[in-house]
Amino acid sequence: MLRILALVPCLWLVLGHSADAAGKHTPSVQSLFRRAGHIVRGRVLFTGASPLEADGEPSAGSAMTAGEVDRWRFVFDNQRTRGSRFRTVVLKYGKGGFGRVKGKLPAFLEDNRLSPLPTMTLDAAIVRLRGAGYQQPFSSVTLRFPLGPSFSEPLYIFGFETGSGPPFVGVGTSTGDVAPLG
Repeated sequence: MLRILALVPCLWLVLGHSADAAGKHTPSVQSLFRRAGHIVRGRVLFTGASPLEADGEPSAGSAMTAGEVDRWRFVFDNQRTRGSRFRTVVLKYGKGGFGRVKGKLPAFLEDNRLSPLPTMTLDAAIVRLRGAGYQQPFSSVTLRFPLGPSFSEPLYIFGFETGSGPPFVGVGTSTGDVAPLG
């Protein structure tokens, strides 16, 4: 009986540590995008910057859940900022928080602006993805509204390893429709 009682604290430490690791919290992409926007627009050269896309990756290389996507790159259209030579702004987020704001000279022309930001969370998009039969881990996710006549809403675009089905699958943020892309 004494041996069992001695094992309980050790077991609690092991299980408690595992629960803490599994329960790590990464803020939602919408929350991070809003914070990134405040940081970017707080600079005189980027006051008119508008959200374009968020590119996320898990530091572990692949993910099954939204909480595992812990590195982000936020891209903003800065063409509305008068007097700024920078047409695009990029801000990264990772383990150490937000990095430096970086202005880019060329305009980023592949997306419509994300205005307003979609309300569908990454968690909800993953539920839709899994419900459509895509059970494998993903290596990247991008929130964007691609230009083109075949796109009528912003998408979460999941990237998968080659050989495990289509390389990219989109989840519509308004309709919830799931479809392979290109």
